[in-house]
Amino acid sequence: MFGLDPWKYYYRLRGKIAFAFEGLPLPWWMSGKEFVESVCMLGGYNMEEMVEVSEDLGVAEYWQKSIGSYSSGMKKRFLLLLSFGIKAELYVLDEPFTLIDEETLNKIVNLISELKKLGKTLLIATHYIPEKIRKEADTIVKLSRGSVSRIITPTPKRF
Repeated sequence: MFGLDPWKYYYRLRGKIAFAFEGLPLPWWMSGKEFVESVCMLGGYNMEEMVEVSEDLGVAEYWQKSIGSYSSGMKKRFLLLLSFGIKAELYVLDEPFTLIDEETLNKIVNLISELKKLGKTLLIATHYIPEKIRKEADTIVKLSRGSVSRIITPTPKRF
């Protein structure tokens, strides 16, 4: 990735890549805020940016509660916060559009659109692609039984 072996050069790459994997285990015994503060401290990330994104995603109001008490939708928002709250070059998102309500879906779509406008690369693995994302995608790869079955390159937009 970025010309480096991720197994050897993890520390050089960690500031360039942000990810949110579906079902990633979280420390159930910690409050959301405690965990985000720990992630920021250990990774050298900006807590102010995390706070801003947490407010966008509606996570901040649950920060004092333990992560173990979060609903599946809140855990999804929390995982996405940990990705969107990092200034990276590449964002890898696993199923970012599932287990969430319509309002949160719109917020996530808007965050993705903003990152794209900033020239960031997004790799999204999903079974569901909202129409707005489908229209903005540079390339959509459809897999079937582990193999590429179709590559869709939307028509370039003319202004």
